[in-house]
Amino acid sequence: MNVVSELLDKMLGRAQAQDPTSCAAREIVRLSRSEIEALPCFEEAQRLFAEQKRLNQEIGVALTEGAAVTAYSKQQAEHQTLVASGSLVDVDRGRSRQAWLDDFEHRRIAAKDQLMAVAKTFKPLAAEITLILMRTLRDQVVLVEAQEAESYQRFGLPYQSSALVQHLRGMSEFLINRGVNTVFEN
Repeated sequence: MNVVSELLDKMLGRAQAQDPTSCAAREIVRLSRSEIEALPCFEEAQRLFAEQKRLNQEIGVALTEGAAVTAYSKQQAEHQTLVASGSLVDVDRGRSRQAWLDDFEHRRIAAKDQLMAVAKTFKPLAAEITLILMRTLRDQVVLVEAQEAESYQRFGLPYQSSALVQHLRGMSEFLINRGVNTVFEN
């Protein structure tokens, strides 16, 4: 999956077959893709998104309490191997279990702070992407509505918005909330 798809998936949430709003959002993204990729800020958005993924991985896997305990256990096993081989182990070289836990906690807090800084930098870029999605959505509403109105007119019927047009009109809030507000939620 390329970074564009991952970024937009994160912004909009993964489409579920039974979720019409997410499916419609996928179509709006598909129609907007080339304009989004042409944004001057898009390369920076990709870089920030990759950094966000790295930090989330670090916070969620590499800097957990379990990882700290594993590092402590590995140190203990190395010391036991040295002792079994007749080598003396320098006690000062080893760290206590609590020291490992504290170290990983400090590093996790620093990574979370970095993640917040990345999110702050990314938010205006997400807003630019969301504006493109909103314009595409508006254009699609106008297009579908014009096609429907023409069909109604041919049959001599007064035009009433279809469920599709009404649904598309209601997607604005979804795109704004998903696009700008949830990019860096965990």
